[in-house]
Order: sequence, then C-alpha cells, then structure tokens
Amino acid sequence: MAMATLVDDEHRLAGEEDHAKGLQLQLAHPRAAFRLFERAASVEHTEAMAQMGRMLYHGWGVNRDCVRAAKVLERAAAAGSIDAAGVFGSRIIQLGLCGYNPQASRVRELCEPVIGVWRERAEQGCPIAQTDLGWCILHGAGLPEDPATAVVWYERAAEQGYVNGLFNLAYCYSEGIGLERDAEAAIRTYKAAADLEHAGAERNLGTAYLLGKGVEQDEAAAVHWYRRAASRGDDSAKSYLGYCHEHGYGVETDQYEAVRWYHEATHQGNNWAVRSLKFLVCQLELANGANELAAAGLCRAVGAGVPKDEASAAVLFERASALGDKMGHFHFGQILVERGCPDKAAPLFTTAALEGVPEAEYALALLLAQGIGGVAKGGDAAARLCSRAARKGYHPAMEALLYWAPKLHKSCPGQLRRRVQLMLMVGVRLSDRAGFVQTHGVEPSLPHLPVELWLCICRALRPIDFPAA
Repeated sequence: MAMATLVDDEHRLAGEEDHAKGLQLQLAHPRAAFRLFERAASVEHTEAMAQMGRMLYHGWGVNRDCVRAAKVLERAAAAGSIDAAGVFGSRIIQLGLCGYNPQASRVRELCEPVIGVWRERAEQGCPIAQTDLGWCILHGAGLPEDPATAVVWYERAAEQGYVNGLFNLAYCYSEGIGLERDAEAAIRTYKAAADLEHAGAERNLGTAYLLGKGVEQDEAAAVHWYRRAASRGDDSAKSYLGYCHEHGYGVETDQYEAVRWYHEATHQGNNWAVRSLKFLVCQLELANGANELAAAGLCRAVGAGVPKDEASAAVLFERASALGDKMGHFHFGQILVERGCPDKAAPLFTTAALEGVPEAEYALALLLAQGIGGVAKGGDAAARLCSRAARKGYHPAMEALLYWAPKLHKSCPGQLRRRVQLMLMVGVRLSDRAGFVQTHGVEPSLPHLPVELWLCICRALRPIDFPAA
C-alpha cells in the first residue's frame, strides 16, 4: 500500500512538473507544450487536460481535433477542473452540442460558475482567461452580450501574443464585430496567429487571398495557406483545397486531387465537403477524360460519395492508365502487383515516378530494394526514391524513414542527429500519429518493408547529402 502511494505521488509530481513547463513554453513553443500537457494528462493532471483540450480544439501546436478536444475537456471537468468546465461549456456551441445556441442551459450551467474566476484571472493579466472571458461576453454565454467589451479582452490577450486572442481579434476585425470592419488589420492579426501555427488563422488567410479581402487577390497564395491549415488537420481547409483543385483556383484543375481532399474532409464530418463530393461524383459518372477516370476510380476504390466497388475501380484505373494519367498508372500498377504481375507494374510505377508521384516513387522503391518486377536490384536508388516520397509528405515513406530505419540499424553513427534532421526535412513530427488518424480516418499502418529496403535507407542517407525532391 505504501509503495503504491509512493508511486502515485511520483506520478502526481511528474504531472505537475510537466504542466508547469508546458505553461512556460505554450506561447513560444506550442508543440513542445502540447506534448508536456499530454504527458501530464496521462497521469490525470486536470489542468493539463484543460490546456490540452484548448490546444486540440484550436489546432494550436497539434492537428485540430474537435471531438478529442471535447472528450478531454469533459473528462477534466468531471475531475473537478474549474477551467475545463468553463472551457467545455464555452465550446459546446461551436461543437454543435446545443443546437448552436449560446444561451442553452448546458452552456450556462458550465460557464456561470467559472465566470468569476476567469474575470479575476483576466484582470490579473492572464491571456487565456482574457480570451475565454471575451468569448463568453461576445456570445452572451453566462454574461450579457457585449461585442465591444469582448474585443477589449481579445486585444489585451493579443498584446501578450496569445494565439487564440489574436485569432478571435482578427475575426472581429474581419467581420466588424465590436469595432469597425478593417480587412487589412484582420490580415495582419491573422498572420500573427498563423506564425504561431493556428490552423484557423491559416485557413482564413487562404480565404482572404482567394477572395482578395484585405490583400491583393492571389489564388496560389490561397492554396499555400489552405495546405498549411490542412496539414494541421483543419477539415474546412481540406474541403477548400478540394474546391480549388476541382475548379483550378491557384492550381491546375485536377479532379483526382479534388476527390482526395473532399474525401479527407468528409471523414472529419465536414458537411460542405460531403455535398461537394456528391455533386462531383455525379459529374464524373459522365466524364471520359483520363484525369476524370482516375478520380472516378478513386471514388470507387475508397467509397467516396459512392459505394465501395474495387472491381469497378480497377476497370476505371486501367482505362485512365491507358490514356496516360499518372495516378491511373500508379493505381493500376498496384492492382497488377496484387495480381502477381510486378513485371507489368514496374513500367507504370516508373512512368508515374518520373512525373513526380510520391506513391509511385515509394512503390518503385519497394521493387528496387528486392530486385523484383524485372528491375535490377538497386539499394541506393531505392533509398533515394523513398526519401523523395517522404519529403513530399507521403506517409508510408515517412513512416519507413522516421520509425523503422533507425531501429534496424542501431550501429549507424550519428543516428539521433540524422533522425532529427530527417524529421525536419520531411516536415513531420515523431508524435504526429494523431494527425495521421484525423487526416485519414485510420491508424497508420506501419509498412512491413523488406529488410533490404530498411538497410538500404540507413546506408544511403547522409547527414547533409539528401536527394532533391
């Protein structure tokens, strides 16, 4: 019994230490802060859960995940966290749990007990409390609705560099809530929040550039900001990327990419993406172009807007490949490999890889590493192709480089330095599995690579000499 108590005390102290460090790092280093809060939350530190929930909801230092945020905040509130009770209440409206009514009884029940605490902390200069108090005042959740006063609290939080205060203030500037509409001030403030990795700010910057609100219209810049927000798991940004690819805003028209982005957004419950995907699927049914056939094949392969039908998908991919579509080449190549014909798949992978398709680069790397499919065994070439695919954000290649290669070649000198450099080069964090799940709706399937490819990767990668993507 005494031993169990001692262990519990050690866990509690470790949680308090992680929580304190997280608070110190939160503004300047949100990613590191989130990891500390997550670790503290694992030992039931309630205030760390509250901070973790905030960051999950806003996509700050971690991929945005509203459902997980609600669960973490509710758990913290049940454990007695005053902050979490208030935060959970103030977020219920945005999560759609009370019919979008900030006056709903559940919101009042959770917000009213914490209003006094927030006001006291806000007056003491706490930017988090200032932002939450401003939100309640703006929406009339537990307090009289007063947009101008809400803006004052947002401004105080923004002056301290608090990312959610910056984002909320930017939104008020953009919409003229509580102050005069000022599109240019909104852009400046959104950019300040985006510099702190706020997914919503990045998404709204994308929309501003797409529409020319407060900035000169620049569709390519819009796509850039949407991609940044989408990389943090923002479902609206993903749906907008689908729209841009469908209609050719800032990128070449590509119905395959449109389907892919819409499908990812629908996995996160984005209703606009659901409607857009259904409309696009109807159009694809009547199309005969190579890109449209590949897009229709993807719909059938993954069940995007239509029932899943692998046989129909295979026919569509074969037709797209025959017409020269790069994604048709890749998918039909995969089908040929599954049918036991890697020799027929290799030329298709090669053609698609030459067009820069990361999926094809990775598939070709697998064949090269094992010397199958009629290609000569080439370890260095395989590793370089895998590295190129990883740098383009292809998750299986990232997994191979970041998770498995170092474990299989532990004698490699400078292993830690190389692993950190790889992490920077491919732009993925070692702790980013939650983001993968949110993006794709499934757990990452760690690739069962041939040992030959693992060892080829370890031998071929150098601390400085990376192949150009």
